[in-house]
Amino acid sequence: MNVLFAGDSRDEAVLYLVRRYAEFILLKPDVVGMNWVAAHAMFQLALGAGWGAVRCKSDAVGASLNVDEQSRLNRILKN
Repeated sequence: MNVLFAGDSRDEAVLYLVRRYAEFILLKPDVVGMNWVAAHAMFQLALGAGWGAVRCKSDAVGASLNVDEQSRLNRILKN
């Protein structure tokens, strides 16, 4: 951390941080190599988790209604 206070330029400080903590410290990493794989894996994971959450929720709601509740719901939705 002394590099930030040693009178170095901004570019030198950024280079030091990138070397120490990788490109994700910039919050705009280059999407090449393993960064590309990591970025797309996170996107796919988020989509899968969202799809799974919606699917589980819809299954749980339909399974918890008895016959009378289901028929009442159907009447309400038709109106």
